Amino acid sequence: MFRKDLLELLRRAPRSVTDIATLLELEPKAVEDDRRHLLKSVKHTGYRVTITPARCRHGGFIFHADKRHKPGKCPRCRHTWISPPLIQMEARAAMSAAALTIRVECDAGHRGEPEPRRFWLGERPVSVEEVLDRWLAPEHRYFKVRGDGGRYLLRHDPRADRWELTFYERAG
Repeated sequence: MFRKDLLELLRRAPRSVTDIATLLELEPKAVEDDRRHLLKSVKHTGYRVTITPARCRHGGFIFHADKRHKPGKCPRCRHTWISPPLIQMEARAAMSAAALTIRVECDAGHRGEPEPRRFWLGERPVSVEEVLDRWLAPEHRYFKVRGDGGRYLLRHDPRADRWELTFYERAG
């Protein structure tokens, strides 16, 4: 019964292990065991798992996606203001219409807010040569960037701390 509840929670919004434990009034260890089982068995269902890696909220450092627990300190700036890794489930049918979730490395930009410096398309890193434009929307921040032979439009959801590639145009 609990794993079905976990699936429903993760379909609604990205959540950390601690968030799930608090909502279900369980110990994080119990949630971690069920999360691990769900990640193994999800490939046999109509869902896909999206994991947003932990990120230093002070310096923008993004931890490796394999790190499933909230780290204690940022290795770059040594601050402890770390957002935990988030897990979300998406129906496979909805994936084709959705933007591509990407991993982004940021530096502190205008007013100390994260600004992309490099992002990964699968395993391939793309260095941001220039931020061409940036703007705010009610729920997202957008960055139009130039890098590695193209122009990219990146969308950042600060509440979920999720980055997506929404547009790509090859240079030339």
